[in-house]
Amino acid sequence: LLGYLEDIIKQDLSNFDFDTSETDVPERQHTDLICNNECAISTTESNTTKLIPLIMPTPKSSMPNFALHFKNGIVQLVNSNNIHKHTITCYKYSKKYENPTCRMRMPRRIENVSSINIESGEIKLKRLHETINNFNEYIISACRSNMDIKYIFSGSDAKALVYYTTDYVTKSNLSFHDTFSLVLKVILSLEKQKLNIDAAVNAEEKSRRLVLRCYNTLASQQELSGVQVASNLMGWPDHYTTHEFVNLFLIGIENYLQATLIEAPLKQQRQIESNF
Repeated sequence: LLGYLEDIIKQDLSNFDFDTSETDVPERQHTDLICNNECAISTTESNTTKLIPLIMPTPKSSMPNFALHFKNGIVQLVNSNNIHKHTITCYKYSKKYENPTCRMRMPRRIENVSSINIESGEIKLKRLHETINNFNEYIISACRSNMDIKYIFSGSDAKALVYYTTDYVTKSNLSFHDTFSLVLKVILSLEKQKLNIDAAVNAEEKSRRLVLRCYNTLASQQELSGVQVASNLMGWPDHYTTHEFVNLFLIGIENYLQATLIEAPLKQQRQIESNF
């Protein structure tokens, strides 16, 4: 299990050091990696390496010394984008306390070897760097951006992940008071334009214009995430399911049940009376 997790989740750059004998010392890890990284780059690539790692192309597997170039790219990507740096938002939930803590739980404890606590079941993966976010070398190389990755073993973690993902890719609707204030703004704007509106325009057309103006105003103020926009432009569905569902109109069902319950005793009473 530990071997499987270590193969997928990396918490330091020890596997990407060109001189592995130097990686047991966490304090020297950055310097050694950067030095080795620079020494490994050929002079013909000197101009390319000046580019931001995010916009550098992913090495092709057919190129000579692919493994060396791949490690090179991982080191550059992690050093430039996947090392946590504290900002004011790190402490927004604890800044009122005397000793505020980073909400990203950084820095993290150094773990020289991976281990499993037999009593609690807690898994601690090897970590030789305090502030590197967890990453997978293939994902970060393909996406070329910062990332985080963790294993999900419990139902509570899975629920938290679903909530986080949903909250991340969607934006909240406008609040009621914001909606009402925007609608009021539209109505006042139309009131000022009354003199310029053709008297021949009927009430239905005026109503249509009001609704359209309200919709455009509210839509322009509604935040949309990049994921939502991309999904809509690609024509992807907003949900995936293995089953088809049928709508149940509860009000109609309730009315039917209520009428049936009222009619049942009356029908029974009529039958009793007819027997006499």
